[in-house]
Amino acid sequence: MNKMLKLIGVITIITVIGFSTASCSDGGGSSAAPDAPLAVIGVTPGSSGAAISGNVVIVFNKTMDVTVNGTVQLNSLTALSGGTWATSKNMYSIPYSDLARNTEYTVNISGFKDEAGNVMTANSDNKFTTVFIKAGLYAKTTDQITGNDNPIVAYDKTSATTAATTYSAAIIYAKNNPKEYTLLLDGDASIAGGTAASADATMLDVDGLTLRLEGIGSNSNISLTSSGRLFTVALNSKLVLGANITLNGIPSNNQPVVYINVGGRLDMYKGAVITGNDAGVSNCGGVAVYEGTFTMEGGSITGNKGFTGGGVEVISGTFTMLGGEISGNEAGNGGGVSVNGTFNLLGGSITGNTANGPNDDATHKDGGGGVCVSSNGRFNMTGGSITGNTANLYGGGVKMFAPSSAGISQYFMMFRGTISGNTAKKASSGGGVYLYGSTNFTLLSPATKANVSGNFSPAGTANQVATPEEGEDGHGSISGSDSGNAGW
Repeated sequence: MNKMLKLIGVITIITVIGFSTASCSDGGGSSAAPDAPLAVIGVTPGSSGAAISGNVVIVFNKTMDVTVNGTVQLNSLTALSGGTWATSKNMYSIPYSDLARNTEYTVNISGFKDEAGNVMTANSDNKFTTVFIKAGLYAKTTDQITGNDNPIVAYDKTSATTAATTYSAAIIYAKNNPKEYTLLLDGDASIAGGTAASADATMLDVDGLTLRLEGIGSNSNISLTSSGRLFTVALNSKLVLGANITLNGIPSNNQPVVYINVGGRLDMYKGAVITGNDAGVSNCGGVAVYEGTFTMEGGSITGNKGFTGGGVEVISGTFTMLGGEISGNEAGNGGGVSVNGTFNLLGGSITGNTANGPNDDATHKDGGGGVCVSSNGRFNMTGGSITGNTANLYGGGVKMFAPSSAGISQYFMMFRGTISGNTAKKASSGGGVYLYGSTNFTLLSPATKANVSGNFSPAGTANQVATPEEGEDGHGSISGSDSGNAGW
């Protein structure tokens, strides 16, 4: 009997000192035992059908040190930011946005610490898949489309023929019934080039039409099969290039990829690309803006060639660059951007472009590896960077060209930003900026905010800003807080 009582006593003691791990609720704080390791015990979203914009919510098994925000990363994308802690101190919420549809994401969590100072073991155990959307044309914005919707015109990628046919049919429907549309693609489409006289899917010229193109999941290519434009946008129509869309030109063309005509508008966002077009000696390579507007908030214009404006030519409209990159383009003048209208550079980078024109040394016409401003062009720079561009002759970064005899004048107003690491191959020809004729370059901020430095002409010889000799027809003017700096 005594042995039995002793055994029961032992069992009772084990029951008292034992523990079990319990999961945490979203508002009740941590209930894990003090010696349990710090761990993630819940993550949302955690299944299929997740929204492309929302919040990742992480629940820990301990009361956390809320002064320490760890790292939350989806796949290999840039780490998320802007997270907040719940009052329970064990739940952390952080926003995400603009994910690809029909795509699986791994939630990578690291660097969080509990109140006792324990740092978590990195966790990549949780995954979710964004909402599945059918490809095709929708009379909705991208954030309104759900997996329950059916497209007005379905896109069929079964073959090259059905892809081209259904892509074109979707655009023709939108033109015939103008309002705001989103065309989602989950494959490629190749079509013949158009002109200003086209009445097909290359011409957006209906008042009130907005067409947004976006790839679902992976990238979708829209490619030319013959000379001409992929898009002409005019008469109060608007084209929006969203994520996972690439517009491909051809190696031998006589037109830009996109032409913005009178009243047209192009908006370009992160994940959009315009590439691979060579317009020869007839036109610009990437985007031509003629009395329309082009706003670039993200994306890339790269690997294009043209006669003037390898990446972008602003003929008489307005180009505003807020972000993204114009890189690796070539032209006789304006390897990156050629400006006869207005160019507002607020952000993004113009880098690695080339002005390769070798034939107009006497007239000073060719140059401007990054940007060339001519005729009545206006260039306002309040941010961004012009770096690593090259001109065979004048203005590795920027060239201004307005012969006094032509009775025109130009202005380059630099408030902020960087012009650095550019090269003009002709001696004393403005590695950074070259001014010819009735041109005015004004620096309106201190050097710490408006920086022109580290430019060369030719390589190895510092030369930031240059003009022809005083008294020549080509002598431009420089003013502002840094106009007298050594090396200019």
